[in-house]
Amino acid sequence: LIYWIATCSILLSINAPSKLGRTSLRYLGAALGFSLVASVAMFQFKMIPEITQRLTQTRAVAASALLAGIYDKSALQHIHPRPWQIESTIDVLRENKLSLFSMGFANLVGQPLEQLVSIESNSYCAGHIDEVTTLSSTQAQLRVRGWAIDRRTGKRADTVVLVTEGVITGIAFPGLGRPDVEAIFPGIKDSGWLGYAKIRPGADLQAYALLNQGQSACLLNGSYRH
Repeated sequence: LIYWIATCSILLSINAPSKLGRTSLRYLGAALGFSLVASVAMFQFKMIPEITQRLTQTRAVAASALLAGIYDKSALQHIHPRPWQIESTIDVLRENKLSLFSMGFANLVGQPLEQLVSIESNSYCAGHIDEVTTLSSTQAQLRVRGWAIDRRTGKRADTVVLVTEGVITGIAFPGLGRPDVEAIFPGIKDSGWLGYAKIRPGADLQAYALLNQGQSACLLNGSYRH
């Protein structure tokens, strides 16, 4: 709670060089503040868990888009009333390590996977890239769907990284319902994920589940050739 209040206060106090920049930052700060109030309300009123879960899922998808540097209106509209303004202010958050850019996983994008984690046998995980959609006219931006399970814990994977040419280009956070997967892995309801990544022509995209609190990675089935 203190962290989010501080983040909103910093955003509202940053002296942007232009009136448009100052206005955009204030809108973004206000939107984050609203999200904070909504989160506290959802925590207090536990009789509506479905709404809480939906808010968590939509914010996770929006975070994935921003971490990959992709401005997908359908995802960002859930965290900001004017999604187009995020593009003009996101660099301030990134440069000042505010909001989601203050978290450890924000530093993963752009890093070589094998320099950060050890690669485990794919017998330790289960999952698949199910759907890839191109978002830009250059087809360099992708929306990717799939599912991921940590076999050793018997739960969904906490994080999935999208990798191109050995470099992490996107991050996804499992938590979406997958009844079809649950039918095979009883009790694991929310192994689905939706993430974003950038790719160059001719490159392959793969997905890895991070295991052992992010210390190792396990290759999921399926790949995409751009």
